[in-house]
Amino acid sequence: MREETMKNGRTLLKYILYAVVLAVLAEFMMTLDYHSLLGAHGNSNQQLTLSMKDAELVNCEIKDGKVTLKKAPEAGTTYTLTISSSNYPDITRTMSTPVIKEQITELQKWVDYALEKGAVIIYDAAYEAYISEDNVAHTIYECDGADRCAIELRSFSKNAGFTGVRLGFTVVPKELVRDGVELHSLWARRHGTKFNGAPYIVQRAGEAVYSPEGKAQLKEQVAYYMRNAKTILDGLSAAGFSVSGGKNAPYIWLKTPDQMTSWEFFDYLLEKAHIVGTPGSGFGAHGEGYFRLTAFGSYENTLEAIERIKNL
Repeated sequence: MREETMKNGRTLLKYILYAVVLAVLAEFMMTLDYHSLLGAHGNSNQQLTLSMKDAELVNCEIKDGKVTLKKAPEAGTTYTLTISSSNYPDITRTMSTPVIKEQITELQKWVDYALEKGAVIIYDAAYEAYISEDNVAHTIYECDGADRCAIELRSFSKNAGFTGVRLGFTVVPKELVRDGVELHSLWARRHGTKFNGAPYIVQRAGEAVYSPEGKAQLKEQVAYYMRNAKTILDGLSAAGFSVSGGKNAPYIWLKTPDQMTSWEFFDYLLEKAHIVGTPGSGFGAHGEGYFRLTAFGSYENTLEAIERIKNL
């Protein structure tokens, strides 16, 4: 009986150790850069192998008790990871490869610059709900060190249609300190002395945004406007315009035709098609020669507007 108990105990210990290996590998694959090294557990690491299914081939090397991945699967793919060892049966787990976020990498450069110079970034995340691509940050705090240099603005206007209701919030991390002063405390003092808060009924409406029903309705509303965006993008492209946007935000940009200025095209579109848009020059000198159209409208009006532009 004693020998059987010890045998079962050793078997259980093996499975526990193997589960630790699997958990650490899973965490590694999902959160760390794939060139990192992972410490292997137990004495059987020389017999440990990794194999992938439904993904790019992953080459790995086991040396000095560590697993080095030479190549990761294509970013964003879902695949099956099998860990095999001579001592234990195969264990398989379905996982997703971390997406290499190019946009976040660019955003990280700004964060690094702000940290180096002691600057403060005020980051507008009003359109976060419209982000659909994996390589676009939903918040600046996805970047390392952003809590020490960035303030983020959030609005209910774009995701929940609160444009006339007026509700939003500001994220000021307590880690954000300049000249020995915590900006969070300054913001709290400002709010405590100069602002009485949003009306209660508006606060309750904001609360409803985060309810299960509210989230479902917001998702449906965002999809409706992004359908408009795709309709505008495809329609203008088919009409021969040079267009961009319509992804991650409900706006489409087009290059003005015939070397018109932004305001010349505004007048032309208003007079000939009775359509109003936003001249790009209003966004600065680099916006000159471009024009912005919005997807915030009914689907029927969107279709009509595209037909009018096509017929110009």
